[in-house]
Amino acid sequence: MLELSAYKKNKKELRDAIAVQLRALREKEGLSIEELSVCTGISVEILRGVEDGKARRLGHLYRLARYYDKQMKIEFY
Repeated sequence: MLELSAYKKNKKELRDAIAVQLRALREKEGLSIEELSVCTGISVEILRGVEDGKARRLGHLYRLARYYDKQMKIEFY
């Protein structure tokens, strides 16, 4: 079993990695956060949180993956 501190560190690293990838996808598409919000139905506040590494719900990530026509892959090590 992971120690709590290791779990928190891994969770933060995962959120940060997701944030970098999602920001890069948005910028590649030439979209502002406001435009992405309109396209996905996800609030600007939540999108900013996701891009700041504070994603809390998989549902939002799933909607973003669908919008970008990407697959989400979750692996357990």
